[in-house]
Amino acid sequence: MGVTSTAMDARDPAPGRLALVERFLRTREDVVDEAGMRAWFRSEGIAGRLPAGSFERFVRVRESIRDLASAHNGGPEPSSGRETVNAEIASLGFAPRVTGTGEAVEFVAPRSDPFAGILAAFLSSVSDGSWTRMKACAADDCSYAFYDHTKNRSARWCDVSACGARTRMRQYRRRIRLSQ
Repeated sequence: MGVTSTAMDARDPAPGRLALVERFLRTREDVVDEAGMRAWFRSEGIAGRLPAGSFERFVRVRESIRDLASAHNGGPEPSSGRETVNAEIASLGFAPRVTGTGEAVEFVAPRSDPFAGILAAFLSSVSDGSWTRMKACAADDCSYAFYDHTKNRSARWCDVSACGARTRMRQYRRRIRLSQ
């Protein structure tokens, strides 16, 4: 169920390169097959060879990164997600490079791979600290990921009036049933 992407278009995007990761995480309902995946990469301007079976990799990488984002919102410890992301990073041979006079670190994969841009953006956001604000909606029936722009990092739902209200109502009804 969850919130429709048009309802969430008003939410400010994640900053910098993390916006790519945010868009990637939001493909759960829109990219459901190989053709959709190829179209998404094209729409993002990401080139590279996508061999047969890439859709399974697309889903595996997306869900692994999503597990990491879910942990920022009270989700379980993402050990399998972390292992998958680390394996992808290692397989691409990323090398950190200091930019300018040391203001930031960029991550470069020595081989061309469409997933390299997503993982480089992920690594950059981990490096600059913005990753900790990327969250998966706390509603069980929502597949939306969002960047928490709140000052105190307290956002739990992609939309308080939709997912938040439904979740609170379910919790209220559960408490009422248990008290009877």
